[in-house]
Amino acid sequence: MKILNICEILPLDGLKRENDIAIKIQQEINKIDDSIEFVFLKSIPYSNFLLAKIKPIWAKYNKYIKLRETIAGGYKTIIFPWFRLPTSKFVIDKNLLIFNKLLNLKKVENMLGEEIKTFDLIISQNNIADGVVANYLSKKYTIPHIHVFRGQLNEEIYNSKIINDIMTNANICITPSPTSFNFLKKRNHNISLFPHGVDEEYFYDKEKDFSKAKFVTVARLLKLKNIDMVINSLKSAKEMGYDFEYIIIGDGPEKLYLEKLVRDLQMEKEIKFTGWLEKDEVIKYLQVANVFIMPSIPETLGRVYLEATAAGCLCIGHKGSGIDGFFADRKSAIFSDAATINDDILEVLKGLSGDDIQNYTNSAKELVKQLHWKEVSHKYIELFRKVPNK
Repeated sequence: MKILNICEILPLDGLKRENDIAIKIQQEINKIDDSIEFVFLKSIPYSNFLLAKIKPIWAKYNKYIKLRETIAGGYKTIIFPWFRLPTSKFVIDKNLLIFNKLLNLKKVENMLGEEIKTFDLIISQNNIADGVVANYLSKKYTIPHIHVFRGQLNEEIYNSKIINDIMTNANICITPSPTSFNFLKKRNHNISLFPHGVDEEYFYDKEKDFSKAKFVTVARLLKLKNIDMVINSLKSAKEMGYDFEYIIIGDGPEKLYLEKLVRDLQMEKEIKFTGWLEKDEVIKYLQVANVFIMPSIPETLGRVYLEATAAGCLCIGHKGSGIDGFFADRKSAIFSDAATINDDILEVLKGLSGDDIQNYTNSAKELVKQLHWKEVSHKYIELFRKVPNK
């Protein structure tokens, strides 16, 4: 079986750190069945030699567009240009779609050449450009198509002709996001939930110390992660006499602001920043921590919630985002927002060693045990094999 995986979020050297989940899924699948051949198709914001002189990022885009083909995660990767801004929103991408259809769809087809006829399945990882390109190729060459709903899904996006075309023409739609799954199920769509797997190394079965709250966040430090909200809430808890520690792992554009906030609140003793860490170091911190907190919105799934749960942490996420829907509030996790974060953190600090918190943690860990990569990979392979032709 040969699969064309159209994936805008595929990480490439020299560009911003993107999500490597598509590579990870393929690698885990190939551990079980190496007869499945994957080829990536990735869009890059269009850049010519003039744009390349304006900013370094546009020069990198131009380099990759001229390169046309590279290797990502060990997989052949074909690169095609697409008119969009590096920080495009759905409404901008939608308005640029007419130009992309006129000028870039045929270009993609020409780049694939005769190889397009050798694919047994097309997967698209995002709505634009991935889903649009997949729809075009799938219909023209009668190749089955699986679409993956990632990222934010709201009424504006859902009601667009783009999404309607994708859902009408794709053979199967899946999502790793419980939020998107519930959104589409409520509207009577045939959608399957495919949460990401968890590496074996994250599972930790030793007894943890719950005598003191040890919070941890592992994230790219972006505004949407709402880490400043956590810091401010912990300041209130400190003023009430609670003892805790909080480790923030990761880098990003919010780091300097967050570090200043911690200094201004005189929380340097309780809150530490580690910067970006390798996987084995992250695992060590998760094994020591007892509460993983990241009230991020929007969040597709957040693999790190599952990894932290496997390591024995209670998870605090944002209501209606990320793992909300896979875990249940006050049953296997705590889901918070700006209005409740102070009370939610106080609930954890007061009852950390009590039965309720322990039950939440144990319940979540039982759910995550179903997500070993071996089980998840078998589920994907079964899906690929059963996709019907239209």
